[in-house]
Amino acid sequence: MVLGGTVVACGSDNNGRPDGGKGDGAIGSGDCAPSTDAGEPEVPSAVSVDGGVPIDQLIRAYAVARCTYYGRCFSFAAYIVDQCIDAFTQGKTWTGTECSRNDNGSICFSTTTTYTSPSAALIAAVSAGQIGYDPAQMAVCLQVLSTQACHHLGPWESIPACNQAFSCPSGAGGDAGADGGAADGGASCATLLPQLSYTLTPCSSASDCPGPGPVSGPYCVDGYCTPNACGLSSIGCLSMVGDGRPCDSDPPFLGYSIPATPWHTQPTALCTPERTCKGLIAMDALGTCAPPADVGESCAEGAVITGCRLGLVCQCGACRMAPTQGACVSDTCKAGVAYCDLNTDRCVPVGAIGDRCSGDESCPSNLICDPTTSTCMTGA
Repeated sequence: MVLGGTVVACGSDNNGRPDGGKGDGAIGSGDCAPSTDAGEPEVPSAVSVDGGVPIDQLIRAYAVARCTYYGRCFSFAAYIVDQCIDAFTQGKTWTGTECSRNDNGSICFSTTTTYTSPSAALIAAVSAGQIGYDPAQMAVCLQVLSTQACHHLGPWESIPACNQAFSCPSGAGGDAGADGGAADGGASCATLLPQLSYTLTPCSSASDCPGPGPVSGPYCVDGYCTPNACGLSSIGCLSMVGDGRPCDSDPPFLGYSIPATPWHTQPTALCTPERTCKGLIAMDALGTCAPPADVGESCAEGAVITGCRLGLVCQCGACRMAPTQGACVSDTCKAGVAYCDLNTDRCVPVGAIGDRCSGDESCPSNLICDPTTSTCMTGA
């Protein structure tokens, strides 16, 4: 997994806000008549793991596991999770964007995520019978990933349950990393299985993690041995508050230690993952940590953080699908489909590859806005 982040500070002239209804409190929420774009959220396409995961469904199965993690831990609406799944299934990057207003306009935090495993070469080698693959073990792997704690950057995939789904042929002397005649023209099994470069060790306490090794201890975090008390990232050391507690920020967005806020002060009471700071109005008018609201559920209209899932808007006291055309709702249009032109307060379709852009929010979620050329391009 490769994660790359960008922060784009935008003027007030042409920036989108696919931020789950996080307006500035000054812009009205619009007509309370049902929008033509309102409706039930799309449900991400699932991959059944009953009876095992066939190799030809492996890439999509991993995409579902990874994107549902993002949806659960970072409160994305279901349609955004679907966009993520489609991008990863097609082998493309996926960009998640969160924007907030301040006195100078909008500031958007974007993270572009690219996965290189499982690779096409790995799929081909398994299909050719040159690398061992256990569909039932892969089902166990995906079930474990679906219940992992939120680690801010993404699911921890280098675990025994996942690595044991593959096996390398024994070479001369029983070398499990020897060339198995892989379908990519000679790459070793170890090269085709980059997740085998290390394996996180399960633990119940720190005494199970004596080390040495880069990921073998001496701490036990969320059931696995890690090199420091924060897990695999220092972000895990941030102090956070839980349900019902006063808050001044949502959780870190896709790994950022400083979330996007409309103020220049460092938040001190961030909500835990899978929660949102519902009702936050200002630094002296805190919100309350609560589960994110879906379509039809109540929200705090006019607040900076309304409590809706990212990609939804708060209108007439309830979360709704963001519009794809016409007037923006609290500076928001449907993420990955349209963005809000703040000059006209109208939704503008996102660009295609090669089109001009002002930020990642003005490109589809499987493209980025290249900062050098200001055009929508594929990610690295």
